[in-house]
Amino acid sequence: MSHTDPLYLDSLKQLEFHTALEKISHFAITEYGKQKILASLPFDDKDALTKELDTIEECIKLLETESSIPFENFGEIKPKIYKSQIENAVLTTSEILEIHHFIVNSRTFRSFIVSKSEELPLLSALANDLFESRILEKHIRETIDETGQVRDTASKELLRIRGEIREKSAKLRRRLEKILKSIAQEEYLQDEFYTIREGRFVLPVKIENKNKVSGIIHGISQSGQTCFIEPAEIIEMNNELSLLENEERREIYRILQNLTEEIGSVAQQLLHSVEILTHIDSLLARAKYAIKFNCQKPVFWENQEIFLQDIRHPILVHNRGIKNVVPLTISFTEQKRGHVVSGPNAGGKTVAIKSIGLNLALAMSGFFTHGYCKTKILKIYTSIGDLQSIEHDLSTFSSQILRLKDILNTADADSIVLIDEIVSGTDPHEGALLAASILESFITMNLFFAVTTHQSYLKVFSLNHKEIENDSLEFDEWNLKPTYKFLEGVPGSSYAFELAQLLGLPKHIIDRARSYLSVTENQIEQQLKIIYQLKIESERLKAELEREKIRLRNLTKEYEEKLNELKSKRKELLDNAKIEAYEIIRNANALIENTIREIRQQQKPIAQIKSEFQAVKKELEEQARKVFDSLLQSVSQQIPLREGDFVSMDNPTNTGQILKIYEDTGEALVDFNGLKFKTKLNRLTKIYAQNIDSQALPTSYVKFSGKTRIDVRGLRANDAIREVDKFISEAILSNISNITIIHGKGTGALRTALHQFLETHPQVESFRESTIEEGGAGVTVVTLR
Repeated sequence: MSHTDPLYLDSLKQLEFHTALEKISHFAITEYGKQKILASLPFDDKDALTKELDTIEECIKLLETESSIPFENFGEIKPKIYKSQIENAVLTTSEILEIHHFIVNSRTFRSFIVSKSEELPLLSALANDLFESRILEKHIRETIDETGQVRDTASKELLRIRGEIREKSAKLRRRLEKILKSIAQEEYLQDEFYTIREGRFVLPVKIENKNKVSGIIHGISQSGQTCFIEPAEIIEMNNELSLLENEERREIYRILQNLTEEIGSVAQQLLHSVEILTHIDSLLARAKYAIKFNCQKPVFWENQEIFLQDIRHPILVHNRGIKNVVPLTISFTEQKRGHVVSGPNAGGKTVAIKSIGLNLALAMSGFFTHGYCKTKILKIYTSIGDLQSIEHDLSTFSSQILRLKDILNTADADSIVLIDEIVSGTDPHEGALLAASILESFITMNLFFAVTTHQSYLKVFSLNHKEIENDSLEFDEWNLKPTYKFLEGVPGSSYAFELAQLLGLPKHIIDRARSYLSVTENQIEQQLKIIYQLKIESERLKAELEREKIRLRNLTKEYEEKLNELKSKRKELLDNAKIEAYEIIRNANALIENTIREIRQQQKPIAQIKSEFQAVKKELEEQARKVFDSLLQSVSQQIPLREGDFVSMDNPTNTGQILKIYEDTGEALVDFNGLKFKTKLNRLTKIYAQNIDSQALPTSYVKFSGKTRIDVRGLRANDAIREVDKFISEAILSNISNITIIHGKGTGALRTALHQFLETHPQVESFRESTIEEGGAGVTVVTLR
């Protein structure tokens, strides 16, 4: 792409590209950075553009993670550096201090960025080329102090000269003070002090006494009442001091000249650093802009497609704020290369195509965009605004035709053309036919295009061409005002009659105008309105569906969190129960050992020992049952009930089975010892074995460990499933996470039935067929939740 192409540059001007750049340039720190942004133009190298955008992304990361970045304004530094290259030129102390400030800041920033090379590789590569010379810094610092004065120690000669100056000045002042005292007694002086005129020490003498003091007059005050006389007896001393001051000036000049030459020897490196820091300043400015306006990094590819999602006009966003600008979404593909945008006047059509062009121009110039942008590198050509010119004798129509001729001669398949009110300003019918022919040419040229129009013919033309899509800007028919919402795939109406009526045009004129519409034209408008209304309704339903999807997604997430919480609580309960069970076992074993010991030692009568043993045993059994019941209830509450489950209700000793579940009413049909009835699901508690009733736990000891393997070979499918279900329940209570089911190979019917059962079991995480070493196809390994 040639950046000198006048049609291309004028297209950027029509898009107000420079205005957008001005808004962004305010985020730069240096004047050079601002000028670099204002000089931005689209890239024609995809790799260079991608690298630029990646570097801006690193700048965003830097700005978001660092509270302070050592990057300072270095002012108009270039003229000083250029001056150092001129032969016999001498920089002033203030100019040298500016260069010293720049060198120090450059080194500091380089050190700061390079230390983050892992996180910021592209920025580090840029900063790594910054000039650094601690020797030059040291020379400047040792020569000039913070106030811009050359230090006494800048050279041995300067140190000597200034020493003599101080000595001569002190001697001269002492002599002047004696003269001052003697003359003051005669009242010749206007004031009793001495001063300096033209570099010479003088006394303020009253004008009428000028002839009474011997010496040289160096001037008269503005009032004319005082003359300044250098006494004759200090003339020689003043002469000696003047000579020393001249020597000082020559030595300072020599010192500054040497420093200037030293700076000039590295001027090219310094200028390169200026360019690097200018580039970085522009990158940081673009990053700050992107952060403030929530811009997105554009994506570039080679496909013949453009996707723009929720983009906004950059200038409107800057002036009004993001929330006050309606976004638009549009796409261009090989199948849909063009868009015809229609809608009412002041409805936002021009802003829409400018938003498209301006975001694409910014993306291709290395800026983040106001919305998602995915495109290839393109040339942008526009015809926007009234191009008529009295000076060149051009009407609106003729000026646009000339513009379109230039576009047709210049554009190619790597172009996008944006036209506002295509072929307007002439006979509507002939203009529509001419516009249709131009659109046909665009399709033949395989370029992308978007045009705005009020022509009904073009809307119908677009409906008959698969390469073109009808779009519009939404209009609120009830309140007769635009909403600025962009509608893809829907032709819009101009609403000329409605707007005219709103603006106060007499109703009879509007009614007469409607009657002039031909039957065909009227039918077209009515059909377009029907399509428009259908699209509006579909958009509403789509939005409603999206909201419902979000609600369901949030609801799913909430239930998943609750499930995880329940799993965590179950594990905690199991752990606590295990601890309590161990304590019961320990007490039971202690009871047994103590009883045996007492029997052997016969410390008590056998009847008494037996009675005490039975009492303690009963207490331990009660403790164990409480732990077991509590654990059983907590686990049951977390597992959903299903048909076939064994349950208890109110009294845990009564066991029944669920025959049917009614999800809509939250009820279940249960069978308790042959008695069938309906009850609420929340009244039922799942149990894991049909024989859990009032039977006592083992009396001699409490068993906590459980089995991990079950053999169901030879059983019928229903019996095997029941045994496996019971085994899973016991395994859960024993906190076992993996079990093995031996079902044999046979015909495979038992294995299939068990696998179908395991697929629906709420406490089964997964299952698999065992390896050959584990038993092969005759064994299934199950992982529990």
